Amino acid sequence: PEMTKIAIKKNFVVSKPTPLPSRRLSAISVPNLVLFQKVKLLVQLVPVVAPPVPISTSKSLPMPELKVVVITGDGDGAAIGGNHLIHAARRNIDLTCILFNNQTYGMTGGQYSPTTPEGALATTAPYGAIEPAFDLCRLVAAAGATYVARGATSRLHELSGLIRDGLSHRGFAFVEAIAQCPTYYGRANNQRGAVEMLRWQREHTVS
Repeated sequence: PEMTKIAIKKNFVVSKPTPLPSRRLSAISVPNLVLFQKVKLLVQLVPVVAPPVPISTSKSLPMPELKVVVITGDGDGAAIGGNHLIHAARRNIDLTCILFNNQTYGMTGGQYSPTTPEGALATTAPYGAIEPAFDLCRLVAAAGATYVARGATSRLHELSGLIRDGLSHRGFAFVEAIAQCPTYYGRANNQRGAVEMLRWQREHTVS
């Protein structure tokens, strides 16, 4: 497909979205409505406890009139559910996966995750993570995703546009949102507040 560059640090390449006809939107594992209010979408909330990608697949395949959305994190999406993620991309399942990457398990104690930078501290890596971090955009692109993008919560306007394009795409769309976790990651790595972490994001991304 025709490709266009998006504005991120590594100039990752993202395919242009394939327009969709108007469809109902079904949101899987959505913690709140703030994001969708920003992109002006109405959603039907279907919260789940089980891994969201396979459950979302089970809704998308038999009900193609729905636009199914997964909201997940780097722990659930890249570790516990990493296998689900790459196979949904490989099969080009018609759903949009928005993954908030705060580089840690922010809801279960601050353990290191597959996206924790090498050398960063975590409760389960008190001397620093010894493994290289996943580049999730390159991972899902290599697996076969047809829309891949990365944005940051410090640049909400740009991130909202990437999400809007992902929602309009037919096929597997993946949007990685670089987010902050001041409670665990920030405190452990000398970024002690949300404002400081957001400032760091803006200094290390481009618009």
